[in-house]
Amino acid sequence: MFVEKLNYLYRDDQQILYECLAVCDAEYFNFSKNCENSDCLRKCAEEVIACENSCPCGADCPTGCVDCPEHPLCADECEDAQFINNDYKICVNAAIYELDFCLKKCPPEIGCHNSCYENYTQMLFLCPCIEQETTTTTEISPIEPSDVFILVIANYVDESYLQSGDGSSQISATINAPRNDYADNAAYALVNGKLHIFGGYSDYTKGAP
Repeated sequence: MFVEKLNYLYRDDQQILYECLAVCDAEYFNFSKNCENSDCLRKCAEEVIACENSCPCGADCPTGCVDCPEHPLCADECEDAQFINNDYKICVNAAIYELDFCLKKCPPEIGCHNSCYENYTQMLFLCPCIEQETTTTTEISPIEPSDVFILVIANYVDESYLQSGDGSSQISATINAPRNDYADNAAYALVNGKLHIFGGYSDYTKGAP
């Protein structure tokens, strides 16, 4: 199957080459018939050589339209490939066949099915015209103010509370402390999910989680 595919591609590019060479020959004929000296004929010959080299399968495009997709005789084989590109259709159908065969052999286990689809994707990447560049964007969902709570620590810890970011709700917070004024005039820090209280009227030198 692979050899047949290569033969098809080679024959197709050869046909384009013959058309291109015919165009070059026609241009040479049109130019040379108006020449009156050898310099003009030499320039015409240089032009026709350049034209032939630029043809698919020519010196500048040795592997055909793959090397010079912008050449006027090279059609865009990937535009509407699902309808007109036989190589694409053959490749996709082969991948679909393998996927169907794989899924039918799977026991009722999701891992097996996932493996089949992964193999199917890998096969598609080998098909012509498949875009292999993937862009992954991680969209961060905005955090609603109502989902954010701010810990408000009062001078007396039993008056502390959690306030929602939009001010719509307030929940009492329980803080375990040796005495009720433990947080009075103190400094605070939240480290690794733990609240630390530093200093304050109860003990200016303390540092307690």
